[in-house]
Amino acid sequence: MTKPNIPSIENEEMVIDWFLKYDERIDKFLQEPSNFEKIKNEIIENLKDNPDANSLRSFIQNVWDTYRMTLRHISEKKATNEGVEKDIFIMEIVLSAKMRILGYFLLKKYNIQLDF
Repeated sequence: MTKPNIPSIENEEMVIDWFLKYDERIDKFLQEPSNFEKIKNEIIENLKDNPDANSLRSFIQNVWDTYRMTLRHISEKKATNEGVEKDIFIMEIVLSAKMRILGYFLLKKYNIQLDF
């Protein structure tokens, strides 16, 4: 099956749908219906809450920084039980998808490339 072209950047929901359905870098975990809708709605809200280049860039940076601090905190506590490892794995999947999709919007709408 040939994947369709990415929709126009003006249609945010269709772009998000495309990434979650067709981008090979997005984990299949997010294609499960409940996960799909949850991450899609989060990203739509992220875009609504950050309607310009500066706020979107700052938001993406804050998400990344929070993720790194959380990992550091977990590693300092040496939390390695199975539940924590699963939570970290899911957090990484969601973060990866958000960074990929929000970074795409940042690039296409504002011509700003993520540098981290």
